[in-house]
Amino acid sequence: MDVLVPVDRYRVDYEVGSGSPFSELDFIVLKAITLEGNQDLEGLASKLYLPKRLLIESLVGLARAGRIAIGGAGASFVATQQGIQAVKDDLLPTPEEIDYRRGYVLVDKLAGRICSTRDVTYVTARRLMDDGIWDRAIRLERSPHLPRLDGGQVKHLLQRDKRKEWIRWVGDPLPQQQAWLHIHIDEVEGRASGIPEIWRSGLTPYIENIARSKLPACTLDATGQSSKESDGEIKFAWPASLKDLKLIRTHSEHVELLFTALREAKSQVLIASAFANAAVISGELAESIKSAVSRGVRVDLLWGYSTGKTADEQNRTLAALKTLRKECAGQDSLRFNDTPTGSHAKLLAWDDDVGFKVSIGSHNWLSKKILPRDGEPPSAELSIVCSHSGIASEVCTTIAGLWSAPQSSYSSISDLWHHTAASLERQTITSPLSVGEPDLQNEGASVCSYLENIENVYLRQVRDQEHEVLMRDLILGAKNRIAITSHKIGAKAKIRIEPLPIYLETPLEKNLEILVIGDENLIEDPEILKSIQKRVELAGGKFFIKSSIHAKVIVADDTVIISSYNFLSADPFSNASDSREVGLYIKSREMADIIWAWIVQESVRGGSGPI
Repeated sequence: MDVLVPVDRYRVDYEVGSGSPFSELDFIVLKAITLEGNQDLEGLASKLYLPKRLLIESLVGLARAGRIAIGGAGASFVATQQGIQAVKDDLLPTPEEIDYRRGYVLVDKLAGRICSTRDVTYVTARRLMDDGIWDRAIRLERSPHLPRLDGGQVKHLLQRDKRKEWIRWVGDPLPQQQAWLHIHIDEVEGRASGIPEIWRSGLTPYIENIARSKLPACTLDATGQSSKESDGEIKFAWPASLKDLKLIRTHSEHVELLFTALREAKSQVLIASAFANAAVISGELAESIKSAVSRGVRVDLLWGYSTGKTADEQNRTLAALKTLRKECAGQDSLRFNDTPTGSHAKLLAWDDDVGFKVSIGSHNWLSKKILPRDGEPPSAELSIVCSHSGIASEVCTTIAGLWSAPQSSYSSISDLWHHTAASLERQTITSPLSVGEPDLQNEGASVCSYLENIENVYLRQVRDQEHEVLMRDLILGAKNRIAITSHKIGAKAKIRIEPLPIYLETPLEKNLEILVIGDENLIEDPEILKSIQKRVELAGGKFFIKSSIHAKVIVADDTVIISSYNFLSADPFSNASDSREVGLYIKSREMADIIWAWIVQESVRGGSGPI
């Protein structure tokens, strides 16, 4: 029996940098803009005696590097805070070499897994027809519920010399070809061949379901295409230290972090929130934003939905944002999307005197009231602040993707965040703790051999559909403990916890501690909660309902994912194409112990307890 899995190939255009940024001509243009004030193209060309074409190339480079911006209605150019500082320091830059490259990635259109074209062998429909396979094969349908691709999802797959090159810019992936993954099931031996090792975890359940429906007596044994990556392993991770991480666990800590970011930012702040609330934006937050803008800080606000998601709420949110922009001293330094992005990501990013920081987690920065209402129980939130420049670079590329389509009118903002991402990655590759590709399944392997003096901590950004596949891998591989918290509970909760083990005849063999905590049931059917509880209990675990849980976390042995992603639901806003999710994968025994203890504490704090 032949099964064809749909895969799409995407083209990714990107730039790789090496050396140092700027040319002497760029510096002369930057000085002219800084010292002369607002300058339009005609005025600059006249003053500098430069051909317009050459001048435009320099202006584009300076804008992409974050040194200038377009200001005012007359389309004049103004220097940013970074540009002013560069001229003030009078640092003559040395040239940067830029290499324009093209890469390709594949997406399996069932589970949404992404890989390089080097890792999977695919075939075209024409080749399948020529080989006589097309008409007799079972062709699976492409899922319509996969999010669109952006640079943040594919950046780690793009080729460059990680010792001396960095990604300078990533374009949105462009669909190039629809193709197929050919999987053959031997009906006699029950063996499925052709499943790529890199996608085994995500695709095997689909193939098993087909085998059971067509070959009920068959026990499937899946074998795959060869790959350097073993199943369940994160291929790319940044070696790090615990000092790069800080947990934020309470509402008051999140509020303080937000105000700290706005107060201490040197040149830029990004606040991305799934929800935005006009009252929050117009309240205490407004003064902090205006204060930051008055210091020359660029503040970017991204919101996925207005609170309540009604037209009236959306209009109130936009009115509050526009009023705030008018009240800011420099209107061009406050930017926001004027249509909902549909993103569920919750991010905070800023630079201070120490370096660049990002916060990833569950807190809605633009909708959570500073002071909770009287009698409102404290919400159990969890975010992680990361000062590792490699992770910050990945998150900034994701931010650039959030500013791209459908917000195409903000492409200049996207370029500024690409520049920040490039600067951070460049900083990372010159650090002693450079990039690594560790075997995360074996302690002490690979990169650990030269990281003897720091904790064994590995970090990786997690995006969108990758959460579901990693969750399955972590549950299947856990030996000692599993904890899952999810604000939303949906129809996919039963599927997500299905990999949990079952202890029936020999309960004494159980050595896996399991905690599952949820809050809001999206489906008006109490039976789904009972079925989840039964499945968790079969695994020897406990299932809790807590009305104040908003954290989205999974702990499996020594691995943690902290995210905006509800692990027990799927696409709660029915907008899968733009429902961006961002999490942080942390491989660290110490951090896993801390978060496990926090989850245990939350399981016994208030609320309804086990159902």
